[in-house]
Amino acid sequence: LLIFIFSFLILTQHVFSNTPELSDKELLAKFDNTPSPPKNINDVIRLLDSTKPDLEKIKKFQELLNSNPNPNFTKNQLYIYVRDKYYAAEFLGDTKKFEELCKLIIENAELTNRDEYLDAQMSCVNSEILMGQDQKAYDRLVELGNHPVIQGGARLGVANMKMNALRNLGDVNEAEKLLPEMERYYSDSRRTGHQNLMVWGDFYEEQIERFRGEYYVLKGKSALAEAHFKNALVANEKRLIKQQNGFFGDSTRRVHTKEGIITGRALLRELLARSLSNQGKLIESEYQTREALKINLSVGGRNNTRVAGNLSGLAYNLAEQGRGAEANILTEYTIKVLSEIGMPKTSSRYLNAVNARAASLVGIEKYNEALVQFEIIRSTVASDEDLKKTYKKFDLDEVVALIYTNNYSKAESISKPLYELEKSRVGEKHSRTVYAQAFYAVSLQGQNKTKEAKENYKSALPILTDYIRNSSESGTFSLKNKKRFEIIAESYMGLLFDEAKLDPKLANDLINDSFLLSDLARGSSVQKALSQSTARSNVKDSKLGELARKEQDLQRQISNLNDLLVSMSYSSGDKRISELQAKINNDISNLKSERESVKNSIKSSYPEYLDLIEPKPINIERTGKLLKPSEVLVNWYFGDKKSFVWAIN
Repeated sequence: LLIFIFSFLILTQHVFSNTPELSDKELLAKFDNTPSPPKNINDVIRLLDSTKPDLEKIKKFQELLNSNPNPNFTKNQLYIYVRDKYYAAEFLGDTKKFEELCKLIIENAELTNRDEYLDAQMSCVNSEILMGQDQKAYDRLVELGNHPVIQGGARLGVANMKMNALRNLGDVNEAEKLLPEMERYYSDSRRTGHQNLMVWGDFYEEQIERFRGEYYVLKGKSALAEAHFKNALVANEKRLIKQQNGFFGDSTRRVHTKEGIITGRALLRELLARSLSNQGKLIESEYQTREALKINLSVGGRNNTRVAGNLSGLAYNLAEQGRGAEANILTEYTIKVLSEIGMPKTSSRYLNAVNARAASLVGIEKYNEALVQFEIIRSTVASDEDLKKTYKKFDLDEVVALIYTNNYSKAESISKPLYELEKSRVGEKHSRTVYAQAFYAVSLQGQNKTKEAKENYKSALPILTDYIRNSSESGTFSLKNKKRFEIIAESYMGLLFDEAKLDPKLANDLINDSFLLSDLARGSSVQKALSQSTARSNVKDSKLGELARKEQDLQRQISNLNDLLVSMSYSSGDKRISELQAKINNDISNLKSERESVKNSIKSSYPEYLDLIEPKPINIERTGKLLKPSEVLVNWYFGDKKSFVWAIN
């Protein structure tokens, strides 16, 4: 035993002697620094068209896939043969053989051998997720988690895949139950021996960070998810460095191979892209999706399900940026790839590609064509009992298409349950919830259900307008969301004008509300946000300059501490970290109070300056006071269905 330990330490020292050690901070910087992606998708199309298959590898895998096992194989040899055959089917995109090979892997795995049995079951889970059979994968994982052979760090892997399936299924309730279980497994895994942690510690770290990230994506807390996915990428980088230096020796387990590690990296980049997109960080999200696509093309060529998933993700991102034509091109490629590999049209992967195509058509205002795609999804789901239980039933893009084609009753039938679903998942004040509620109001208004429409507008719009102002100031307000808000604003302005005609006593207030809404829908708040830094830099009064600098410094300190809290969130189980987080929260509260005090000092002595850095919404009364008696301001708002004009003197 002593000889083995000594040899292990010598090997470890030798393995890492050739690679300069990087701190976690240095590794994290690699994933924090995001260069801007190209301005168009020409490079992506060229990459797809020019990706040359590895003919030698393809021939080898095809021969393996079409071969028969040696009749003299032992059970273990037969297990390795069938396992490798499954990898060949995955590489070649031969999804039709997944189910058959899955059964054979499990039949030949040694039930008492934990690694063999776990790898066999995980191959089946992986194939089911690739085929979009998330409920089937989750049910298998539940059964696997209860098997006595699954102990120690293996429980982390099983629980992590459970969370992946639950995120795809949108099941928040089960995810809530799974979180403390996963944290307990992780804590137990860190108490194992030093040798085990040398081999598996980074993998455990990657698993728990990915798990936390997927949980927070499901909960709608994307900033937290972003931090966890980046931490998972750091752990993945450490694993790759070990693999490149031969640390895992001759291990053929996929988790120890370069292909297995970088495939995991591609998935982490996909997940990171989703968390960034949810925050409106569309350029950063596009970059991460492109990186994931490059990895998956290098590992499996063009014809594999992961590439199709990346193309769908990139298409969604471009649609959010208002680049609908490019998104539409990518969705055509996605469906082509899935068709080439024989992906069943009843799989969620295929339906997701159709959904991305529908979203891209909405982006280029081909609403009737988009509705055809949504109908394909609906009829497919209706014909499959599993899809009825698991596939998402509601989509805001479909609501938009229905509103533009004047089918308000069907828009209501989708927007109302979507609103209820988002409220249960992420809460009534989340932007996803209030967007759904506002579109529900639009669908009610279109059917002259004015009372119900007003109630939902009044509930949703205060939260939605705050979200839009904050997104505009932070530069995370996407063109797609801007377009959506314009639809809502135009509809509500129409309702306000109609109400003003019916009730002269409230006419001024109602018309003023519509005027404020038009200003926000036009994006004037963006210009106000941009003027803040200019106002601060042009201060000439020395006392005001001192107050302005102090107010800005306090604002930056609050922002930096909030960012620090997010980056620390992964260590929430550590008591010392929890105490530090409590202290930082207290510091943030004190800084906010101090900033309010400084702002009050500015307000009392320099009210005009405060109006520049925190402008009040421009209303009709304030506008009128700025005009001379002989002047009239004419304000126009041109909508898609209605236009409005205000004459102010």
